[in-house]
Amino acid sequence: MPSKPESSRQENADATIRFCMSEDGMKLGISRYLAPQGQGRPLTAKSIRTQLENAGVRQTPVPGAPERVIELLRQGKDYRKVVLVRGLEPREPSDASIKPEGDLRFPVFPGQVIAHKLPPSQGEPGRTIDGRVIKPKATTSEHKKDMAVQAGENCTFDATDNVFIAQVYGIALIKEDSVHILPGLEISEDLTKILGMIHYRDHLGQAITALRFKDEISRLESSLPVNEDNIRLATAKAREERKLQREVPVVTGKEPINGADAWLEILAEPPPSSEKTQPKNSSEAHTESESLRIDYRERDILPVAEPGETIAQLHEPEQGISGLDIYGRPIPAHSGKVRSILPGENVVAREGGFFEAKDAGLVVVERGVLAVTQLLVINRDVDIATGNIRAELGSVKVRGTIQAGMTVIAPQHIVVDDTVEAANVEAGGDITVGGGLLMDNKGLIKAGGNVVASFANNARIQAGNNVSIKNNITNCHIEIGGMLFATKGKGMIQGGEIITVKGLEAKELGTELGQATTVAVVVKTEVDRNVILARRKIKREVMRVVNAIGDGDPKELLIRTAPAKRKAVAELIKYRMKLQKKLESIDQYMRGQGEKRQKTLAEARIKVWTSIHPGVTIHLGGRVLTVDRRIDRSQIYWNQDERRIIIGRLGAQSSN
Repeated sequence: MPSKPESSRQENADATIRFCMSEDGMKLGISRYLAPQGQGRPLTAKSIRTQLENAGVRQTPVPGAPERVIELLRQGKDYRKVVLVRGLEPREPSDASIKPEGDLRFPVFPGQVIAHKLPPSQGEPGRTIDGRVIKPKATTSEHKKDMAVQAGENCTFDATDNVFIAQVYGIALIKEDSVHILPGLEISEDLTKILGMIHYRDHLGQAITALRFKDEISRLESSLPVNEDNIRLATAKAREERKLQREVPVVTGKEPINGADAWLEILAEPPPSSEKTQPKNSSEAHTESESLRIDYRERDILPVAEPGETIAQLHEPEQGISGLDIYGRPIPAHSGKVRSILPGENVVAREGGFFEAKDAGLVVVERGVLAVTQLLVINRDVDIATGNIRAELGSVKVRGTIQAGMTVIAPQHIVVDDTVEAANVEAGGDITVGGGLLMDNKGLIKAGGNVVASFANNARIQAGNNVSIKNNITNCHIEIGGMLFATKGKGMIQGGEIITVKGLEAKELGTELGQATTVAVVVKTEVDRNVILARRKIKREVMRVVNAIGDGDPKELLIRTAPAKRKAVAELIKYRMKLQKKLESIDQYMRGQGEKRQKTLAEARIKVWTSIHPGVTIHLGGRVLTVDRRIDRSQIYWNQDERRIIIGRLGAQSSN
């Protein structure tokens, strides 16, 4: 399809082009461009179409192709790869089907066409640009099947145009003979947000903007405006990451802020000699309960009061701040809970919630009572020179180290400024150690309450409540009635055995070298063993009576018994019935205890914020988990329904 030869062109000739066609006759492009001469007219998209017609090409040019050629010529770039015209491909025979409109990986908006129903086709021949017929590859006389389509959730089907139309914003899904839309907006449970799935464009390529959500927000009956900043940030991130952004706050109300509960601020300071050893944050050991916050000025050593000193202040609960839901309605906030603190031993209450010490001693809070307990202060190390310390009343404070082989016992609390070295330390309340525990597998730390220390090496620790160790816990045997915390410093537990009722929380468990480390969650009480022994004894007694008179119906037993022995047998029957009632009562109690144990077991958590290493063994719910690969940021717990150990994923770490 050549133009006129270049030598015959007039002096004022218009711009012309020479066409070339692919061997299969399905593509037509430009092989050469001839610029205009003299006053000749330049090449335009319209003149390209005219020259195609003059060359006998009857097919319509590819949309935008002539304009693309003109733009490339203007830029001085290669125009020869642009396909101007394509032949008509043959259509193969096919059953009825649903064809998506656009790219359904992207969201759809209400009113948009999201798919077409294509009718069955027996196939049609194609045609090359130069007029040759191309038959379909598949030849069949079988009649192709139609299909009954249906509109699923959140879309409609227009039978006139055979199209599916979106009713809501969301992601369209095609399933065989139906189309439905997964809503892209949802209202949060607390009604303070509308959360959305956001991309940078819709399925037809149109940009997603905040304005396009206006109608959808009205449909959800929200009276609040769209959060334009959140939409802009989400679309930018979606464009950068090339993926859908989920749970974007499209509309934001305001969550209520509940008022803080009453809380007790401890004003008394620890002695200066102990401050150098203090961690920065308060320990779980000093939290009396979840319902009453106590501020110990971020110190782990219990403070010491002087006579007449103001030692604490009870702060009143705060009022809450109301929120706003997406419908514009206020959400009431709860005011903080009122709590009371009673003055105990050596403490007097003053106006304004203040408390004053009447005598010197250790400041403690137990069961809602603030007291200054009698305090025995040892102003040096406990060693051979001081001898063992056994206080009959109050608490003991050691301003140095408890050296190896020594014993310190107190009915209430024990505070040690420095370290404990292979000694026996026993307190009815808490034991707090400013330094660490260097035990060399000798001695024992035993507390009825909590144990707090900076580090623990080769130590034996028993605590009725929690144990909190700031740094490494190395080759220790620890038995805890509560939880083990090792999250403030290095927080590494390496080697040894941890037996806990409620679990543990640490930064790292085990070592990269695979050092054997065992953690066991054991929910068992001393009372249970006593009850089991009592039950066995009663059961043996029941069997003794049954062996003597039988275990049949009491009336039948008496009928079969000789008259002379009936009175004795009747007494034994009454005794047997009394024992059986005791057994039923014990069984009921044990079932209740079993339910409590199961609940405690289900609530126990082993949380590790960095890694659990191979070599760690975890005993939980009667099952054993042997770690043979590194597990990162995990929480391990017992699933009672499935009767197995679950390894879950941790979110962001809470501050400590």
